[in-house]
Amino acid sequence: MPDQSDNIDPPLEVAASPSAGALITALARFLRLLGMLRVWAYGHWFRSVIVAGVILSLIAITMAGWAYLASVALHTGELSIDAALRALDHGHYDEARAAVGRMLKSGLLPRSEYGGPLFVLGAVKMKDAESQSSADHRRVEYLVASRYLKEARAHGIPAERTAEALFMLGKSLVESGQFDEGLQTLDELLAEQAPSDKALNLEVHWCLGETCLLMPNPKVDKALEHYNILLASPELTKQQRAATLVQQAECLARLDRFDEARQSVTEIPADAAPPTAIDLARAKITLDELDSTLQKAATSERETIISNSAPQLDEAIKLLQAITKNDSQKTNITRHASYQLGRAYGLRGDRDAALKQYARTRRLFGESFESLAAALTEADLRREKGDMEGALLAYRRVLESFKTIAIYRSSVLPLTEVRERMMAALKDFVERRRFTEALALIDHFEPLFSGTEQLELRGGTLEQWGNLLLSQSPDETSETKTQRTAGLQKLRSAGFAYEQLAELRFATRFYSSDLWRSAENYFAGHSFTSTIRLLNEYLENEPEVRNAQALLRLGQAHLAIREIPQSVAAFEECIEFHPLDDSAFQARIDCAKAYWHQGNTGRAEQLLRDNIEGSSLRPSSREWKDSLFELGMLLQETGQYEQAIGTLEEAIERYPQDPQRLVAQYLLGESYRRWAQELLERGQQARTASERDKSLQLANIRLTTALKHFEEVQVSITLTTHDLHSDPLLGTMLRNCYMLEGTVLFDLRRYKEAIEAYSNVASLYPDNPFVLETFLQIANCWRRLGQAVKARGAIQQAQIVLQGLPSNADFASTTALNREEWGLLLTDMSKW
Repeated sequence: MPDQSDNIDPPLEVAASPSAGALITALARFLRLLGMLRVWAYGHWFRSVIVAGVILSLIAITMAGWAYLASVALHTGELSIDAALRALDHGHYDEARAAVGRMLKSGLLPRSEYGGPLFVLGAVKMKDAESQSSADHRRVEYLVASRYLKEARAHGIPAERTAEALFMLGKSLVESGQFDEGLQTLDELLAEQAPSDKALNLEVHWCLGETCLLMPNPKVDKALEHYNILLASPELTKQQRAATLVQQAECLARLDRFDEARQSVTEIPADAAPPTAIDLARAKITLDELDSTLQKAATSERETIISNSAPQLDEAIKLLQAITKNDSQKTNITRHASYQLGRAYGLRGDRDAALKQYARTRRLFGESFESLAAALTEADLRREKGDMEGALLAYRRVLESFKTIAIYRSSVLPLTEVRERMMAALKDFVERRRFTEALALIDHFEPLFSGTEQLELRGGTLEQWGNLLLSQSPDETSETKTQRTAGLQKLRSAGFAYEQLAELRFATRFYSSDLWRSAENYFAGHSFTSTIRLLNEYLENEPEVRNAQALLRLGQAHLAIREIPQSVAAFEECIEFHPLDDSAFQARIDCAKAYWHQGNTGRAEQLLRDNIEGSSLRPSSREWKDSLFELGMLLQETGQYEQAIGTLEEAIERYPQDPQRLVAQYLLGESYRRWAQELLERGQQARTASERDKSLQLANIRLTTALKHFEEVQVSITLTTHDLHSDPLLGTMLRNCYMLEGTVLFDLRRYKEAIEAYSNVASLYPDNPFVLETFLQIANCWRRLGQAVKARGAIQQAQIVLQGLPSNADFASTTALNREEWGLLLTDMSKW
């Protein structure tokens, strides 16, 4: 067994070699010499000058030595680009990389000569990319290569390598997904350099044609131009010509030039391409032509077109079936034929066979572009059949596949079409009101769609969902209340999505519009504090567009949460600075409500009259109509009954079908009643009988008119509303109409009719505390008729009702007394 102590490192001082000891001794002597020089020169200026001169001389000699060594290195080629280029040309990539590394690390190479070394590094990186088996790793290597080559171009590439470098740069840009920049570089190469190397020239055209055809937004016309140039070249081999003819046929078919496409296929040399490739091209052209014809035809003509095309379609299916059956190697041709076979079944109308074939293609060919296209078409077919759950699962499978694709370049299905079909699926989900599935689809849209696109689609979908739920819940039943709550929540979620979108697009021209949509959805979702926050941000960043609308909405949001001073400030700013904007008219209406709430009814009235009399509004406009109704209500509320009656009558006459008409007519009746009350009070104070009789006569006329309006409102509500619980306002108005009918009849001394009106209230609302008021009024009527026994009977009925009311009955909101106070009052009145 070996002695393990041999493997243990000795202490540092023991391990030091004799040469190291000599070096330390020499260093110590040098330091002592420097010390002696310092002592010798100290205090003697002449000696100090001598020492300084010696030191400067040593420095100058050292720098000269380094310069000499650098010149020798350059002269001997150690820092020359030629050696690296020779190694690159002979395929010695590690040697080329090492040579360039020494050049760049030496610090002796001028920056103006960096172009050559960076070109070599870019070329080596491209070779690294070609050797990668992973598509993602290839993309990364090509991206690094493109950056090296860009820098090389900026510093200057050796003249004899310029064309080669531009081709490498263009190709690396294309292969790393920078398609537009890559095409521009390759176009510059053809325009400026015109490569003398014919092989390179052909390769450039091939790269341009393939890129134009397969890039996410194909440029088929440009691709065809490059393939035509290639086919005109006598330098093409048979195999190259065959491949180019196939690509030319693909371009022509996409441009709906189907006869020319078939001609290209017939020109393919039989000994230069597999027969299966030629059969596949022929079958695909047939399917493309039929598909194009069906898309342009009316729905009623589709069956006739399919029937007339049956022989050609059957032949195409036979060709595709033979390819998939005979190609045991599962090559690219087989994959493509398998997908096209499913497409053929679909065009023939055999949806089940198409679904089966697409599913088979998806399973057999895993991560290929054909598999992805098959999965997408399978999802579309399931959606068209109404299998929304299955379709959603299939779409999610497609979207998950995109996460593993480094760069999308497919001749089977362009990326633009994939996006269009995904958007069509989303639109269909929304139109079918399958919002849950639509949102689930959006959640998986990355990376096919960017994060900003995803948020915008999410916000729009939630907005539509929320508005739909609100439109379906106009009443107040428990079910619709839940639906309404859900609708408001969806709108708030839409507001949040647009707010996130605005944050992502802060430095873009979309920022202010995103803020606006966020604020609008927050407002519609009754999130008023968020509305205020977003609108203030909007007004800080967008001083012109929608400024008046933003101020109006800001005021409305403040008003909704009872921040009256802030709402008035926003409305007044809108009115003052944007008097001609449409929003200013609505701002006057809402500002009038705010002033009304403050008690400043004078300013409120002035604003409403400005809309009616002092603006360019016409009676046909919504704001003019709303201003008229609001003015009538304000006048009635402030006791200006005569003016209120004129205004309300005009509103009812002009807008008989408006939803506000019922409220206006109710207030019109109340105005007549209260105006009559003023006359009755005046009559009691009259000094002469004639004045008293005149006041009584006018009061009776107004009371009769009031009664008429109350009865009309009562009938309208009864005939149009089946469930009074669904609209609390209408329910309250109906109850008040019954009560006020009784009150008016009592004032008209029509006591029996009043008793009947009050009795209707008691029978309609037996479980509500306010019904106790009706029994008191009935008792008063019987006393006026001189029937005290019946009056006490009414009080006893009230006592019975009071005992039967639920323990949680709400007395405070409908009567002036609580349960105990009612009990004491009724006990006292029962003794009268």
